[in-house]
Amino acid sequence: MKILFLDDMKARHDAFDDYAKGHDVSHAWTAEDAIRMLASESFDAASLDHDLADEHYSAPYASPAMGGTAHSGRAVAREIARAGAPRRVMVHSFNPDGSREMCQILKGHVEIYKAPFGPKACRDWINHVERSA
Repeated sequence: MKILFLDDMKARHDAFDDYAKGHDVSHAWTAEDAIRMLASESFDAASLDHDLADEHYSAPYASPAMGGTAHSGRAVAREIARAGAPRRVMVHSFNPDGSREMCQILKGHVEIYKAPFGPKACRDWINHVERSA
């Protein structure tokens, strides 16, 4: 199974690699990187953070290089909803407002699993995706 993992914290990338042993995990650190990866590769699933460093809070809020794409997980959620892929997405942000908004964007387009990042949530989600693949 090929999984896109988006987060700005190295410790979470390392931990997710442990939780997803045996799977092909591609790592994105920014919304822009994740969107580029989604455009050029096919993923079975994605796990997305909302708050990506301080970039998504800075002015201007949109990245001109990405045609106005915001620097947060919302931008990636919009791209996944538009493309309808990958079909399974975990929103693992601790930001309740950001998580809720990402889930609203994805609702009706893909299967959503929402849980703050942690070993149980990640392992449960990966097990679910494996069973439903």
